[in-house]
Amino acid sequence: MPVERFRSLEEAEEALRQRTDVDLARRIEAAWALAGLLAPPRPFRGVRTFRSIQEAARERAERGRAAGETT
Repeated sequence: MPVERFRSLEEAEEALRQRTDVDLARRIEAAWALAGLLAPPRPFRGVRTFRSIQEAARERAERGRAAGETT
């Protein structure tokens, strides 16, 4: 990637507006997929406290959905 020099912030902003990358979304998605494989999210470890049983049940259901479990 070539180095570009600008004399003002306005010139730099204009250069960004003119630049289009049609593969950007695909490359970002691939980068996130690779990051998920290299460092998958870890489950919460420790003790959580809740104000009610309903709040605890809601949290448990959310964790199940996030992990892909079906009940």
